[in-house]
Amino acid sequence: MTASIASQITHQIVHATASVASSAFHAIASQPANSTTRAASQTFRIASADWPAWVQAVGSILAILVAIGVAAWQTSESRALLREQEEQARRDAKEAERAKYGKFVALAKTLTKRICQAKVLVMQPEPNIEHLGRVLRNQETVSLALQALQDVRYLELPSAQAINALQQLQSLAPPMSRRLTALADDFRFSTKIDEFFDERNEKKKALVLDLQSIGEKFREFALALGINESEFSDAEWTWR
Repeated sequence: MTASIASQITHQIVHATASVASSAFHAIASQPANSTTRAASQTFRIASADWPAWVQAVGSILAILVAIGVAAWQTSESRALLREQEEQARRDAKEAERAKYGKFVALAKTLTKRICQAKVLVMQPEPNIEHLGRVLRNQETVSLALQALQDVRYLELPSAQAINALQQLQSLAPPMSRRLTALADDFRFSTKIDEFFDERNEKKKALVLDLQSIGEKFREFALALGINESEFSDAEWTWR
């Protein structure tokens, strides 16, 4: 409620009060001036000619009270509408940001899952041709994706957290690409396959740790781009 509205209401209240007082004064003055005892014992009555003034005064006061109530309700509704508009604006801005970085979100989400699947398959205790094929396909996909991330521009990312995660991924990409290429070459020979799946093989352990590290960085990158934590609850995404 603005100062001008409050001033107007105050003026109306004063005017109505003055009108009531004036009407009462005229009603009292119109009574016959007889004895003091009669004036004291006679019940105060309003002359019929004064009723319109009284009705007008009371009506003015009621109108003012109604106006105050309506103004307060309108103010409350306006504030609620403003809060709702602000919340909607924030939601729209968040959706617009997700849409802007949609390609990065999709890339991070897909690769994080593929890395986790690759890690699980690599940890199989016994060699399996089908599993080996899936491992190689997943690793090749991850390798290509890591190389593609080298071309991502930092200014296109939404936050410092996303930039930091990307920088670490870019530093891990070259050695992992070489590791995957060497693994694919080794898997052309059955003896190398048996050797790789030996629990004592340090090469396998090192690869699992590297997949773990890269997977966590991809997960961090995905979260920084707006993917919800609940989307990582699936069993296929388990890191350990």
